Amino acid sequence: MSTLDDLDDNENKPKTKFTEAQFLKLWNVYVNKREKNGEKIIASIMNVDTPKIKENNILLTFPSALMRDQLLKERPKLLRDFRQKLNNYSLDFEITVNEEHQKKFAYTPQEKYNKLLEKNKALAKLQKIFKLDL
Repeated sequence: MSTLDDLDDNENKPKTKFTEAQFLKLWNVYVNKREKNGEKIIASIMNVDTPKIKENNILLTFPSALMRDQLLKERPKLLRDFRQKLNNYSLDFEITVNEEHQKKFAYTPQEKYNKLLEKNKALAKLQKIFKLDL
């Protein structure tokens, strides 16, 4: 089992360059794998933000410290896998918490309609043609 100390002992290991696209492909495979294994909470947390890569840092922003803490619990496992698959042992997380970054969920029928209307303006025409109520 890997500890945080093992993760930091990577001075003489490879630091192969990789693209953000390569990383995101691996990230999505990992999220899907966790979801299929029934680990829906961590998969959901990983889906909250699309990671950005800056040098060898995985940049993430979460709307709560709880989400950050949950991901940090998974850090050893995640980094071990990502580092091995990308052959870059200097890879690490840089996680920020921005509580204003929270997604606004639509609860009422009107809010749901407005959310869908933002994505597809043709919905208004359908509602009018078929005289649909909310």
